Amino acid sequence: MAIRSRLRHLITEYETKTGRKLPISVLARELGMSENTLLNLASNTTQRFDAPVLDKLCKFFGVPLSELLVYENEETTKMTTRYKLPQDTTEANAQLKMKMSGIIEEMPEVFTSHQFILKFAHLNQQEYVGALAAYAVTSNAPFQIVHGNLSKYLHDFPQLVEQTSPAVPSIDIFGEAQLCAQWRRKR
Repeated sequence: MAIRSRLRHLITEYETKTGRKLPISVLARELGMSENTLLNLASNTTQRFDAPVLDKLCKFFGVPLSELLVYENEETTKMTTRYKLPQDTTEANAQLKMKMSGIIEEMPEVFTSHQFILKFAHLNQQEYVGALAAYAVTSNAPFQIVHGNLSKYLHDFPQLVEQTSPAVPSIDIFGEAQLCAQWRRKR
């Protein structure tokens, strides 16, 4: 069992967002605290946690304490992996595309876009829900957009799949009769 610091992770996120390097020495100076205190916290060698230090760090990074410190034990570490929702629709789309070839390879020789979307949603729930969440911020129809993108992205894998028909009758994941594309997996 351990309480672990996520300070290094927060520093990396800060550097990515701001484009500004943030060495521990600079952070210590900006917060008016000992560099050794932050080094121990970042390397998870701290023996005790000082409330004012944690408060300053949480305020600096704009996060709750639960983002700075996490409780881990063997059981929870095995059972949970931390999934970070995409920051925007571009990141969401990139996450979707990264998983597509694996799903295409698991599809039957002939399949519809609806069948592909259903299999994708079942096997990649985090990425699917992440994309829905990203589009829900900007649209009233996140399902239509994400499903449309998944269908459209099949065209980006000509080495794995080819469209055999642009409109065949099919049942979508909501149980509605619709027209959608039909695909053939290449061998």
